[in-house]
Amino acid sequence: MENLAIRPTGTYIFEADWEALYALTKHWISDLDFYGDDLRFLHHLLQKYYMWLFDEERIKTGSEIAKKLERLNIQREALYLQTREHLIHLSDLIDYPFKYDSHTFRSEHAVLEEEIAHFVKDFRDCKKDALELTKHSLGSEAFMEQLNA
Repeated sequence: MENLAIRPTGTYIFEADWEALYALTKHWISDLDFYGDDLRFLHHLLQKYYMWLFDEERIKTGSEIAKKLERLNIQREALYLQTREHLIHLSDLIDYPFKYDSHTFRSEHAVLEEEIAHFVKDFRDCKKDALELTKHSLGSEAFMEQLNA
């Protein structure tokens, strides 16, 4: 997960101290908040310029992108809640070291990291598609005529 975790080795999660994992998890929560804002922006952008799509294929593409954005937002919300709960468990582990099995917790942390990485990849692909479609609608003749009217 190239942008969400800076791990010196593949075993970082199993070697890092709790405070480092806590900071990383807080960073994930912040990133997920940001992605929520970005998803809202992309949805608004798509709605605003959707009416300028006259090509049947682009209209279909716009609908598919809108559905992907909705699915991504649902996935982001679930990851956000899961990460918040994970942070609570981590806080408990810091305060009460024997409350959870540390190896199981670290394994769950690794799985959560991979789920977030997968979400980020899907988000980037969808964002690229949404911006590309919007670029086409902004360059359409009908849009340009409306601007010049």
